[in-house]
Amino acid sequence: MEIEVLASQKEINFAPETVIEEVAQNVRTICATPKYSVPMDRLFGVDAVIVDRPTPKAIAELQAELIQAVR
Repeated sequence: MEIEVLASQKEINFAPETVIEEVAQNVRTICATPKYSVPMDRLFGVDAVIVDRPTPKAIAELQAELIQAVR
C-alpha cells in the first residue's frame, strides 16, 4: 500500500478516524519540523541545513534524512 503525504498545511486532528490518517499526519509533522526546534527532543525532524546545499546533493541528503527521521 502506498500513501501520498503532501506538505499542505492542515489542521492537526487529535482524533483521527483511521490508523492510516494518523500515520500520514505523523509523517507530515516529522517532515515539516526542523531539527533542534523541539525543546525536549532536539533530534526530532529533519536537518534544515540541507536546503543551502547544491540541488543534486540536497535531494540525495534530504531523501536519506527523511527516511531516517520517519524510521
